[in-house]
Amino acid sequence: MKILFVVQSLKKAGAERMLVNICNELVKDQKFKVAIFLMKMDNEFQDELDNRVILAGGECEIKFSLIRRNIVTNHKYIEFIHKFKPDIIHSHLFHADIFAHTYYYKDAVYVSHLQNSIVEEYNGFLFKRIFKKPMWTNLYEYSWIYSKYKKFKTNFIACSAGAYKLHNDRLGIGEVKIIPNASPLPKNLEPRTSVSRIVKMIWVGRFTDVKRPQLAIQIAKLLRYKDIPFHLKMIGTGLELDNCKELIHKEGLAKNVQLCGLMNNMDSIYKNADLLIHTSVYEGLPLVFAEANSYGIPIVTTNCMPDNDFIVHKKNGLIIKTDSPTDFVDGICDIIENSVLYAELSKNAIEHSKKFGMENYIQSLLDFYHSMLEKKK
Repeated sequence: MKILFVVQSLKKAGAERMLVNICNELVKDQKFKVAIFLMKMDNEFQDELDNRVILAGGECEIKFSLIRRNIVTNHKYIEFIHKFKPDIIHSHLFHADIFAHTYYYKDAVYVSHLQNSIVEEYNGFLFKRIFKKPMWTNLYEYSWIYSKYKKFKTNFIACSAGAYKLHNDRLGIGEVKIIPNASPLPKNLEPRTSVSRIVKMIWVGRFTDVKRPQLAIQIAKLLRYKDIPFHLKMIGTGLELDNCKELIHKEGLAKNVQLCGLMNNMDSIYKNADLLIHTSVYEGLPLVFAEANSYGIPIVTTNCMPDNDFIVHKKNGLIIKTDSPTDFVDGICDIIENSVLYAELSKNAIEHSKKFGMENYIQSLLDFYHSMLEKKK
């Protein structure tokens, strides 16, 4: 089976890391030939992506216009498809999804990966935003991609129950299967029994409005005000990084909060962390949840997942149902001041993560591919 994945780039983020994990697992079996086509030849996983995975791409562009002709530059993509001859074309994230549907290769099954429970482009017409240009742009993109989904007979993978609901509410076409995001499981890890004397916390994600890194810094401010000894490592990069630097300096948190940028060795980060805090507005199923739990790290998170099917409150983490830093800090204190609760959360985290190992994920993915290929015959 030949599988072609399409993504904008391999920047270090959850969806991209998930794709790298999938490819690395698939190429272990000689029955599969795997390629990734990048719209932009930007690969931050050089040291992690198996060299048996074919990497191609570049010189790609798609620009929609409401009044002019759309601009589509996809000649390299078309050339590669006809050279590789994929059985499966599997696109990740919305703009790569659009790009993968600019050319119809009749011999392949198309699969779209729904990584989020909210995709603004799927919202369609919203009367309250009638005078906002993004609404009209989103409406055009939604109409365009919906027609392509129908023409290409696209199938869908939903990373969570929330993403599945998004498909049913906004699309309702093609086959769809829930396959929760997964992570390679570390071996021989024992549950943690208590937090460190100086509580080691991590925040992992893109520095964007949706991820709300500033909320993590506000949480840190309150923890310091309560004289709780802690250190917070914030891992990632993005448009809000400079604003976060300024906020850390303004609040005098340089000794407590460290901006780490992109990390090549997340294993050491997870092994040395006591807690993960997660501050997103919304998610599908963030890969960091599966990764952190597999290391026995309890998660304190916003209520960011509709139809949450990963975090069980007070079992493998805490769900904070408000956006209040005070409520976050109260939840963190409940955990770090109760060693029995912490040990239970850590034990359950490891057990819960076993449902989200890559071995199970790959089998579910291949079952889906095979069923779609059978229907295409």
